Amino acid sequence: MKIKFLKYWQHIPLLYSFAFILDPRAKMRGLFRVLELLKESTGCDYTSYYADVKTEIYKLFNKYERKFGAARSQRVA
Repeated sequence: MKIKFLKYWQHIPLLYSFAFILDPRAKMRGLFRVLELLKESTGCDYTSYYADVKTEIYKLFNKYERKFGAARSQRVA
C-alpha cells in the first residue's frame, strides 16, 4: 500500500500545492504541517519541495502584483 501511495504522492505537482495554499483554511503554514506529516509517515524529505513551492508562489504573486497592482492603487485613490 505504501508503494502505491508513494507512486502518486512522492512528487507532488506544484498546482496541487498552490490550490492548497490558496485555501483560506490552510495557507503556507498548513502546507508545511502536511509535508511534515507526510515526512513522518513515508520517510520522504519534503524540505526542498517546500522551499521550491514557496519560491514559485512568491514569483507568481510578484507577477500578479506587477500586472494588476498599479490598477488597484489607481482605483483606491
